[in-house]
Amino acid sequence: MVGAAGYAALRQRGRGEAAVPSLASPLGDASDDLIFEEADELFRVHVWRSRSRAWLFAASRSFTSSEVRYVPATDPAGAWRTVLEREKDHEYDVDHGVGPGDGVFYIRTNGQGRRNFRLVRTPVADPRPEHWTELIAHREDVMIEDVDVFAATTSPRSVTTGSLACA
Repeated sequence: MVGAAGYAALRQRGRGEAAVPSLASPLGDASDDLIFEEADELFRVHVWRSRSRAWLFAASRSFTSSEVRYVPATDPAGAWRTVLEREKDHEYDVDHGVGPGDGVFYIRTNGQGRRNFRLVRTPVADPRPEHWTELIAHREDVMIEDVDVFAATTSPRSVTTGSLACA
């Protein structure tokens, strides 16, 4: 369940299909509107709400690639936009934080061969890579496992030679 606004999270509906009921439909109504269909059987669809609760995200993920779409949580039936198109051997995760305008997205990314990931920030209005600001650089000896986004800060979790460390 994403919220009490009369809609549910993306859910599997047949092989590779995912749907979210429209705002006008009661939960569980058979007239669910299809908002996304993943054609590649190597990818699975996941959905979550940003920690700020302002955005819904839907990601297509395989073992080595990802593609994330987003829409305001107040308008789940609206047009979903893509953060970054799917690229071979590029995984990324997204969350939302406070900033100018609609805020900023924090992206944990292993693009351009950076296998241990780095952390970047980008405006929600235009999240293309040319607008990314690096916050934590990639390091060969440290894997950024995850990032928690809070109102005024982020808290990355990393692993250094097998032990858990906070950066």
